[in-house]
Amino acid sequence: MSEKALGVGLLGLGTVGSAVARAFADRSRRIDAAAGRPVKLVAAAVRDAKRPRDAGDVPVTTDPHAILDDPDVAIVVEVIGGTDPARELVLGSFERRKHVVTANKELVAKEWNAVHESARLAKRELRFEAAVAAAVPVIAGMRGLGAVRPRVLRGLLNGTTTYICSRMENGKSMRRSPRPGQPATRRPIRRTMSTGMTRRTSSRSSSRSSRAGTFIRTTCGGRACVAFPRRSSPGLPRAARASGISP
Repeated sequence: MSEKALGVGLLGLGTVGSAVARAFADRSRRIDAAAGRPVKLVAAAVRDAKRPRDAGDVPVTTDPHAILDDPDVAIVVEVIGGTDPARELVLGSFERRKHVVTANKELVAKEWNAVHESARLAKRELRFEAAVAAAVPVIAGMRGLGAVRPRVLRGLLNGTTTYICSRMENGKSMRRSPRPGQPATRRPIRRTMSTGMTRRTSSRSSSRSSRAGTFIRTTCGGRACVAFPRRSSPGLPRAARASGISP
């Protein structure tokens, strides 16, 4: 095993980021063995350095650019969420010739062309398995298909969507179905990002267009609850190439 440690910088130390930090602390030997060399979590960027966190003893900074500029960091893990400032930081990581791993599905969905092109020009890896289908290794599975050349995958690939559908099947309305782990009295937020739909539902299947391509609404318990890609959008072949899948 190589002596030189591979440095990792973490952008965000919320629920997901803290879990990543704990994994480095608790499973370091397993991570090192999988990588074939020592892997070290160098630091994490946070908004509030004084906030208590269950994230091991990882050093924290309130300046995310300190992570990007650190010569010991070879891989940037982005778990901030949203597109601002995640987009700028991911693009900045590629400009500094860092590899990027992201669990940010909104960033991948909205800014795919920009981040993919930046990774291509920098000749660095963009890994987004964690942004697709939660813990299900869909991207890794497709990479291992060999001669099979899938162009589109249809299904419920989002935990929030699955949860909402199960609640609706039990008689709850989409608006009144809280997100997993969210108190029932709290108004659901960011619902359209998880389901790809507006709040208005219909008992009939219908299609609509969006910036990400054409979608078809399917029904769940007699009500529309999720949107699937109707056909391959122009971005899908590029997404497949970035994942090692030949379109």
